[in-house]
Amino acid sequence: MESDFYNDMEKAGKIMQKIKGLQGKIRRYEELKGLWEDLAMLVELAIEESDESVLDEVKDGYKTLCEN
Repeated sequence: MESDFYNDMEKAGKIMQKIKGLQGKIRRYEELKGLWEDLAMLVELAIEESDESVLDEVKDGYKTLCEN
């Protein structure tokens, strides 16, 4: 940031709020991406093992993804 960034406190505050909001969105995206990757791996393993016991867990995870 420029050395005079905080000279205009109102503008600096607005920019910092926007940054904070964007960081929150990025964090949420990364959480959802991780959940998606975990579910994909779980499904892949279940298919390989012909294991239907994880079906409820996959459904719950998919529901969580769809709600967000």
